[in-house]
Amino acid sequence: MNPSIIIQARVNSSRLPAKMIMPFDGNRTLLDVVIDQISNTINKHQIIVATSNSISDDKITEIVQKKGIRVFRGSENNVLKRFINAAEYYKINKMIRVCADNPFINTRAIHNLWNEFLNRDFDYISYQYQDGTPSIRTHLGIYAEGVSLDALKKAEELIDDSIYEEHVTNYIYEHPNLFKTHFINVPPILEQSREVRLTIDTLEDFKNAQYIFANTKNKDNIEEILGVVRRNKEIITSMSNQINQNRK
Repeated sequence: MNPSIIIQARVNSSRLPAKMIMPFDGNRTLLDVVIDQISNTINKHQIIVATSNSISDDKITEIVQKKGIRVFRGSENNVLKRFINAAEYYKINKMIRVCADNPFINTRAIHNLWNEFLNRDFDYISYQYQDGTPSIRTHLGIYAEGVSLDALKKAEELIDDSIYEEHVTNYIYEHPNLFKTHFINVPPILEQSREVRLTIDTLEDFKNAQYIFANTKNKDNIEEILGVVRRNKEIITSMSNQINQNRK
């Protein structure tokens, strides 16, 4: 079974509308950057961008198709349903989910997740801190997560709150008694870096990430990324403010 990476992206984000199609690295949009980061090590035919069927996301589809990447368009607000339908359409049983607002998505970690996911019987797999906090619930923006289609369908049947339709995997890892979940611990250097915010929700996040991206040669090198952050006190202060203002 080849890995299938599904990238979640849409234009109408509430805190920073159109962030996906804003120039991030030269002429490359944020979406371009995330796709390029992944396709550098993964065959582009194994990558799908799941966006909404809203007219506002026509631009997403345009960018994706120009890059020769597969696209799926589904529900704008029920993202869980969008992922289920995308997986069914492309006949995918297991997938790695990537959020397109993470320009520092770590491809080494994606390969590690997939190897674990493929060879063991898990419904869900991702990274976590020692206190049990899943990486997807943090501001880090480095790690993806793996989930099976069966688990998504089961979650869809069980959910009783629309919040779980927006946040695709929350119900699964919040109910480990109902699903086979597995977590890999983040490296110690990240345990000591809880003040770092690399995901992009706001304009300030966007500008911080642009600076770090421009000053980092190896985007998969966590130590190098953290070094750039720590050499800039203004960014550290900004990240702390953004974490306080944008709780996960």
